[in-house]
Amino acid sequence: MKLHLFWYECKNCKKIFKSPELCGDGYGEFLFFDESGNMTYLNSFTDSAFDEVTAIFRGIITEQERNNTSLYLKLFSPVLIATCDLSPTNQIYQMRKPFCPICKKINIGHFGPTNPPEFVQMEIPNATHHAWDQLSDNEKRSLVEKIIEETRKKTKKTLIGKVKSFIADLDAKKPPKDSFEILLRDQLQNYLVELEKPNNDERVKVVAKSFGSFYRNFYFENKGGLDWSDPLLIRCSEIMSLNLKNGL
Repeated sequence: MKLHLFWYECKNCKKIFKSPELCGDGYGEFLFFDESGNMTYLNSFTDSAFDEVTAIFRGIITEQERNNTSLYLKLFSPVLIATCDLSPTNQIYQMRKPFCPICKKINIGHFGPTNPPEFVQMEIPNATHHAWDQLSDNEKRSLVEKIIEETRKKTKKTLIGKVKSFIADLDAKKPPKDSFEILLRDQLQNYLVELEKPNNDERVKVVAKSFGSFYRNFYFENKGGLDWSDPLLIRCSEIMSLNLKNGL
């Protein structure tokens, strides 16, 4: 298999390393990594489990999750991984950027294709699904439901953590706070209250939309536009990005 080498900068240990990626757009193809550097390849058009697990998955997620590409992929990735057998070193494969070979972390900063392009020829084994194939239909559905729910909770937990951190930093800032910071803190607190309530997704969507409108309108009305060098605006946009990943 011909693979294109990409360079990666590890934010954890600051080292630069190279790792192979699929050539071209890679549509319908996946390259999975484990912590030891083992790889496996899955082609959705020929894989024995892909259509089956996709049908189960789509029968469980909500219509909003089906129509939100970012959220769909976030939920589907760990489900697809769960159908694959463990790596030769008994590790779970990951559908993400590669582990740093020096510090064994996934904390990638800048990355990109080698220039001029560097290619390698490698034999990558196809993903297998022996353990998945041994499950009954009910067991397969239960496994997919469990993974989807765990991913939903994890993604929402990340969003709550970001909002709490933002509020804490605003509270720690020495006065005087400007009007935007005071209003922003109130908006974030209201959002946090709704986020932490169970079974409250519809109300959270309303508050998330209100928060997005608030900070955009404030900047246009008071600063003449969005200044993407403003640290507060950058953090607001991070919150909104997580909102999208949560389907909010």
